[in-house]
Amino acid sequence: MSVGLSFFAVFQASLQGAEKFAEYSKYGVLLNFAAGALSVALAFYFHDGVLSAVARGFAILLIVIAALRHFRLLGGFERKTLSQVFDYSKPLAIAGMVAAFIAVVDRYFLAAFKGTAEVGYYDIGYAMVAAVLPFSGALLTIMMPRVIRQQQNLEMYYKKVAQANTIVLSCIGLFFFYYSDIIVTLLLGNEYAPAALPFKIIAFALPLMAFYGLNGASLDSVAKTKMSGLLAALLTLFSIAFNFFLVPQFGAAGAAYANLLTYIAVVAIGWYYLRSRRKVELRESVTQYALFFAFAVAYFAFLEKGGFVLKTLLFALFLAITLFTNRRLAKETLAQARNSLKK
Repeated sequence: MSVGLSFFAVFQASLQGAEKFAEYSKYGVLLNFAAGALSVALAFYFHDGVLSAVARGFAILLIVIAALRHFRLLGGFERKTLSQVFDYSKPLAIAGMVAAFIAVVDRYFLAAFKGTAEVGYYDIGYAMVAAVLPFSGALLTIMMPRVIRQQQNLEMYYKKVAQANTIVLSCIGLFFFYYSDIIVTLLLGNEYAPAALPFKIIAFALPLMAFYGLNGASLDSVAKTKMSGLLAALLTLFSIAFNFFLVPQFGAAGAAYANLLTYIAVVAIGWYYLRSRRKVELRESVTQYALFFAFAVAYFAFLEKGGFVLKTLLFALFLAITLFTNRRLAKETLAQARNSLKK
């Protein structure tokens, strides 16, 4: 399965570089659906987890080979090219193995210090917030090949992608922040009400998660993979440190705070590095995030015991201010998205 996914990464990178974004999305969906369907089918009929995993890997490899042949991308590398690819990807691979623990660090601490119920409360909010992040990934997919070809465009793309991310994700984040208690109880029932607080905290980190992705993609685009890898490793190290201090006392809420503080620290380091070398700007994004923060504070000041109507009116005001102050970029982003889907 790892071999198949590695080849698929090469294939996706080729489509991304050629800006064939429609095919990029179609093959991503096809791969996940076909591999998952075959894996589940075999597990259902044979009740063999090993066979199911092997079948998933085999399906991935077949789809990737067929795709590479279809686009005439299947062939050999020159030794020099292969060496260049290895040098580029080595720091990312090493850091990727370290950073893989970010997905489980907080859960391990919760399970060890508080029990599995707290893991569930935390996962509810995290899963809902993480489901929104593909929006940011789509923007980075479009940005990276253009920056790689013309690195002088990094400053422009960084500014626009950062602003677009902050606009959309701050709106979604504030929606989660205001209505987390309603969302949790409607979807899961009153017994899961304790999940609302970690959900609110993680929602506040949503734009920062996108900033982390933007910093990593920007560094990769200008071949600063060692720094990109360092940020990935720091994500895990900061998470371990913050969870160690916060989870034993605050449980799921502590893990959510640890997540927020981790992204604040790593995003700040990444931005400072890019700012000192590439002069990237975040003025508009910081302004939007400050607006997000102000409306979040207003929730605790006026709305925590307020009704649904007042909460909705304030959220509508936030949307109106956001749309008015960012109307030009909103039009550009929608036009860019339409053009990309046609390719």
